[in-house]
Amino acid sequence: MKEISFTKDRGILLIAFLKLLRSFLAIGVASILYYIAKNTGKYDFNYLLEPLLNNQDVILTTIISFFEVLSSDVLFKIALIFLALGILRLCESIGLLLNQSWGSYSSILTGIIYTFLAIYLISQNFSWPLLILLIISILITGYLIFKLIETKSSN
Repeated sequence: MKEISFTKDRGILLIAFLKLLRSFLAIGVASILYYIAKNTGKYDFNYLLEPLLNNQDVILTTIISFFEVLSSDVLFKIALIFLALGILRLCESIGLLLNQSWGSYSSILTGIIYTFLAIYLISQNFSWPLLILLIISILITGYLIFKLIETKSSN
């Protein structure tokens, strides 16, 4: 049986921890959206979703832009997307912690996708928080690419 070894790189540990936090946040958002979708007659969508829509979340803003009207069915679909994102980020975090190359590849791929979505949103409506998140995403993705190349070249 193969022994489990954790990464010793502090940068990777920090990124894994951030991904773990983001996975819990995505699962939390999925839970909130699911609850709202199932209780549509009791609540006003605009009032309940205002804090979520004003937080400059790249993925949520992009997903909502595809739908013309927010209904309970749309909220349920968005909740499923966020649940999947939360599970993906959780898996990426575990892969990074266990020093697995698939964790790095997946994190790099989602980082690139996130970067392009952020660039698109900034081009549509500039905001400083979104620009800061874009810069952080580029730095994290670049660091992961650098570490992956460094690991591959040393083997």
